[in-house]
Amino acid sequence: MSSLLVGDVVYIGSRNVEPVRVVAYHVPSGKVVGQTELATGHSIQTLAADAAGRYLYAGVLQKSTGPQAN
Repeated sequence: MSSLLVGDVVYIGSRNVEPVRVVAYHVPSGKVVGQTELATGHSIQTLAADAAGRYLYAGVLQKSTGPQAN
């Protein structure tokens, strides 16, 4: 599992859950404000954001038989 705080929102990447997903949790309100499922993989290895906090990047681990090259 990986997480990243960007402003007031912490992004949490799942682990060992298929489909793999990223959840956005708004810290001040204590509510989940977003969720996205990714097409491949089973674990988020890392999360990173651009300098402006506009884009979120996720590194995903997939099994060797996955559809994308390792």
